[in-house]
Amino acid sequence: MKDFDEEALVEKVGGKFKLAALVQKRMRELLLSGDSKLMGNSTKLLDTVMREIWEGKIDLEAPPPEETAPAEIPASKEKKEESA
Repeated sequence: MKDFDEEALVEKVGGKFKLAALVQKRMRELLLSGDSKLMGNSTKLLDTVMREIWEGKIDLEAPPPEETAPAEIPASKEKKEESA
């Protein structure tokens, strides 16, 4: 039994792709640890994850800016020789 609408959940998270990423990440965590942020008797892992998201128990964590910044690409030797 669901207490939420799938479309409302997509809007809450910020899009279908973000929701899919969050669900996959959380399901992997639960499969490895078995530690749910909700105490319930739901046997369906997906139901547990969706309820945790709906209740705001979990969210995607953005990586620090230095991890998302593009790496500086060194100039190739060929380009240096051409300019000389």
